[in-house]
Amino acid sequence: MITPDQVRATVLLAEDSDDDAFFFQRAFSRASLSCELLRVANGKIAVELLGNRQLAGDAPFLIFLDLKMPVMSGFEVLQWLKNSGLKPLPKVIVLSGSNDQADRSRAFSLGATDYLVKPISSEILRQRVTSALKQAGPSPVEAGARV
Repeated sequence: MITPDQVRATVLLAEDSDDDAFFFQRAFSRASLSCELLRVANGKIAVELLGNRQLAGDAPFLIFLDLKMPVMSGFEVLQWLKNSGLKPLPKVIVLSGSNDQADRSRAFSLGATDYLVKPISSEILRQRVTSALKQAGPSPVEAGARV
């Protein structure tokens, strides 16, 4: 039997740009969090992963979502999440190169909890993940991790 102390929180990064994903992964590593980071390159794969992991009982608690991806955009993922019936719904932080107010408004109306313009620092990333962990319940952040 797996105890709550053995559960490792999962963060999903949906980002099509290898360069942006590299910088995000580097910031994530520097943030010293004990979360598992999964990366997918488009919205369709994100939706499939979310559905499969929900069924398995280990869905990500937090998603960092690029808006402009091939196959299925971040907006389409947000719409899918809104209609999905997933319980609990993961928190979604949009990562975008766009600071356009229309994009921000649309993302929030579809359920995004935050909107960050790329690039983001490891400190901002650490703050957002730590805040989401606290809201999600007992913290799976290791006692020795910088939080």
